[in-house]
Amino acid sequence: MSEEEVVVSIFGVIFILIIIAIIFCLYFIPTFVAFSRKHQFKWLIFILNFFTGFTFFGWVGSLVWALIDTEQKQVYIQPPTNPPQFSVASELEKLTKLRDNGDISNLEFRELKYKLLEGYNKKENHR
Repeated sequence: MSEEEVVVSIFGVIFILIIIAIIFCLYFIPTFVAFSRKHQFKWLIFILNFFTGFTFFGWVGSLVWALIDTEQKQVYIQPPTNPPQFSVASELEKLTKLRDNGDISNLEFRELKYKLLEGYNKKENHR
């Protein structure tokens, strides 16, 4: 074997190794995605990808599963620390100020006051 043939065969081997590395990376894209996203089932996705990735459907199925977000986000609603206090007296004061400022008429004042007191009485009767 001449020196030129050895160089060509070395480049041939390097080229084949590069092609194998590229195929390896493409084959395991679903696994890389699952691990980078810290997927809950990353090891199962790896197993599915490893054993069925050579088929189109196995590879696509692994990729879709890796892209699906399986963690359910939980939203916690915290009740207000100081809920607004409802008092009939404060509401009557507000109505009186509205009437005194001319924002509502005496008739409107009486109607709103009646509704306020009626609602308060219903609430007290249900206790």
